[in-house]
Amino acid sequence: MAYKDEILAIKNISFNSIRHIAQEYIMSLSEQERDDLYESLKRGVELLDSDAQMRCYLYSLGKMHQAKIYKALSCISLSSYISDGFDVVDWGCGQGLATICFFDYLREHNIENKVQKITLLEPSSATLARAAIHVRAYVNENVPISCIGRYLDDVTQGDIAGDSPVTI
Repeated sequence: MAYKDEILAIKNISFNSIRHIAQEYIMSLSEQERDDLYESLKRGVELLDSDAQMRCYLYSLGKMHQAKIYKALSCISLSSYISDGFDVVDWGCGQGLATICFFDYLREHNIENKVQKITLLEPSSATLARAAIHVRAYVNENVPISCIGRYLDDVTQGDIAGDSPVTI
């Protein structure tokens, strides 16, 4: 089954359910294959270009990303400024983990997700495509997702401009 189909088959999408798909794949590999894949991540800073690397990253480093996002979000009162809708700009989005963890956080805190537009910025085209799959699983087709395959220094203000009063 194609990765996109695996994600779309998840009934109640969440970071944990997406990570579970990665975990199943990684656990199906030999110990040597897992070690080689993990080493290819270069401690999480290498641009990812294969399905196996992306699954390994999600499995190996995903929980750390989730914890960082949740900690940051716990320090702000989201409901006070996103009630009328908001845009999301995910700089260096990788597989969109920060965005999906943000959406999970909203759900877990009974805050309606009124996202109006999502902008994903990532230089790796393979990883950017994976981010779009993950994020699309959370929002309906009416929410535009803009995918910008550039390094941060090459992004213009026009690339990230939105119409909502708040941008996360």
